[in-house]
Amino acid sequence: MGKLFKWAGIIFFAALLVAGAILLRTLVFAGQFTQITPHFSEPCRTVAGVTGAEDLDIDPDTGTLFISAYDRRAGLADAVNSGALYRLNLADPDAEPIPLWRGESPGDFRPHGISLYRSGDGKKRLFVINHPISGQHLVEVFDLNDGWLTHVESISDPLFVSPNDLAAAGMRAFYIGNDVMNQNPIMKLLETMLPLAPSTLVYFDGQKAAIAAADLSFVNGVALSNSGRELYLAETTGRNLRIYDRNAMTGALDLRETIAMNSFPDNITVDADDALWTGSHPRLTDFLRHASDANVMSPSQIFRIKSIRNAKSQVEEVYLNDGTQISAVSTALRHGRHLAMGAVFDSKLLICDAPRRGVPSN
Repeated sequence: MGKLFKWAGIIFFAALLVAGAILLRTLVFAGQFTQITPHFSEPCRTVAGVTGAEDLDIDPDTGTLFISAYDRRAGLADAVNSGALYRLNLADPDAEPIPLWRGESPGDFRPHGISLYRSGDGKKRLFVINHPISGQHLVEVFDLNDGWLTHVESISDPLFVSPNDLAAAGMRAFYIGNDVMNQNPIMKLLETMLPLAPSTLVYFDGQKAAIAAADLSFVNGVALSNSGRELYLAETTGRNLRIYDRNAMTGALDLRETIAMNSFPDNITVDADDALWTGSHPRLTDFLRHASDANVMSPSQIFRIKSIRNAKSQVEEVYLNDGTQISAVSTALRHGRHLAMGAVFDSKLLICDAPRRGVPSN
């Protein structure tokens, strides 16, 4: 009996060591011990009136910023509430967000990623991922005229499992990224915390959907270059940014480069110079705590990436904050002299002067 207790004790102690090692490795991976040294010298102003401005896009012809906003904390608390699409005139420092669409009834419009498409003949369409209260995942399509939206249609497909962001590629075509593939809440959390690589990127060609890329780790940001010949994809838990060459005729993708990011990248935007801007989360543990408790600050980080064909892309960290100025920035969008920041949960936007140069990232 004494030997039995002895071996039981050894096994228990070994199990504790293994569990502790796994926990420590998870915390290190999630950035819990990442040092945050805030830096950004440009002036900023706060724009109130929106909560959870998770994604942004710009009409470069007019300088109108489009905002996808949803109160995710209320959603996590099972409150039946709708989000909204807004527009904001970036050139006017006194402008306030103007609501454009709130859905037809409470709870049926919970927007996520957005993407503006401009056709060669001047027509414009805004594509918006929607997670209505029914549990179905939709892409809402709007015509844009004189700054106002007209709803055209809702597109769904079985391959839209857990869409997070999308990139418009035509008047009815787009790429859409599934962040996780499991519907079980516990497995969703594991897939968020660990690089289990179940994610997919889907291409909808206007008629049907097909998987364009697979074996990815939490697909988040998706964007196209201004020419449409490159596709950019952020893997949050993979801590990568992927660059694909794109066949504009077929939509097929060919991986050109994988950029390792020492952070957890979120959405991607592309400026007029084809530079990529991505909001990022240096501490995933703080982000998850911030999701349920507004008093817990989540550090915000912004990178500027310049893709260079036949050479290694250049990565610059242009903004880092401990979360007191704005927490959990998901999107950074540069237009002219402005840099707009949207956050997953905060009840504000941050509009700053765009930096002329960034700090090289390791």
